[in-house]
Amino acid sequence: MITLFGTEFANERESLHILLEPNFELSIHNSSVPLPTRGYSKHMQVAFSMEKGIISPTEVINTKNLIPLRNNDNLEHLYVFLPLHENNTVFGYVILSDCLSRLDGHELPKFQQRLNIALERYRQKLHLDELNKQLTEIIHIDALTRVKNRIAYETKADELTGIIKAGKEIQFAIAMFDTNNLKKVNDALGHNAGDAYLINSCRLICSTFKHSSIYRIGGDEFLAILLNEDFANRKKLIAAATKKMAQLQTANIPETEKVSFACGIAEYDPSADTCVQDVFNRADFLMYKNKAATKIKQKTARN
Repeated sequence: MITLFGTEFANERESLHILLEPNFELSIHNSSVPLPTRGYSKHMQVAFSMEKGIISPTEVINTKNLIPLRNNDNLEHLYVFLPLHENNTVFGYVILSDCLSRLDGHELPKFQQRLNIALERYRQKLHLDELNKQLTEIIHIDALTRVKNRIAYETKADELTGIIKAGKEIQFAIAMFDTNNLKKVNDALGHNAGDAYLINSCRLICSTFKHSSIYRIGGDEFLAILLNEDFANRKKLIAAATKKMAQLQTANIPETEKVSFACGIAEYDPSADTCVQDVFNRADFLMYKNKAATKIKQKTARN
C-alpha cells in the first residue's frame, strides 16, 4: 500500500494520510466480512501517511487521534477530511492539510479520481494475491488427503539440498510410508472405500508426526520430513504408530479404518549425503524392506 500510494502521490511534497478500516482487506477476499455503516472502528489501518513529503511507516492509530502525524509547530493548519465509502459501507477516510488550492476549480475532483484509481489498483492486487494463493494451494496440495503433494516435496527437497550444498548444519530424517492392503480393500469394497482407507492412513501418519510436513508422493505412498522435535523422537513415534496399527487390526471397526503401512526412516548423514535424494533412497529401501518382512509375517501367520 505504501509503495502504491507513494508512487502516485509522493512527488507532491504535501501532507496526505489515507486510513482504512481494519477489515477492509479481508472484506475484499470475503464479502461476508462486515464493514461499518456508521462511524469508524476504534483503530484504523494507516495505509499511507505522508507529512511534508516524508512518508511515515505508522501502521495503526486510535481513531480519536484522527491524524497519524499531527503537525505540532503551533501554527494554524487547514485540514480537509474526505470519507471513503461505497453506498452505505464505510471503509476509511483521507486527510489533506494546507491544500487551499485543491478546493478551487477542478483540483479536488482530479485528486479524488487519482485516489479512486490507486484504491482500485490496490483492490485488484489483493484479488490477484488471493488467486495466486489459491493456485499455489491447488498446485501443492493433494486433492484427496489434503496434505502436500509430490511437487511440494520436490520444492522442499531442493531447499534442503541447497542448505546441504552450502555447508550449513542441519538435522533431518525422511520417513517413507507405503500403505498395506490397499488393493485388497479396493477389490473387496470398491475404490471409494480405498480412498477412505488412504485418508485414514494419512490421518494416522499426520497424528504421529504432528510437527512435520506430510506429503503424498504416489498413489499409496506418503513421506514425512522430520525436523526438530519429531526428528529427536522419531524412534518412539514410529513405535507408537506400529502399536496403534496392531490395535486397529483387532478392533471392531470398519475395514477402511484398519489401516496399516510399511515404514522406513533414514537420517541425513553429513559425512556421506550430498543431497536429499541420498536420504530419500535409503528411506525408500528400508520401507520396502519393512514391507517385505510384513508380508512374510502375514504369510507365516496364515499358515
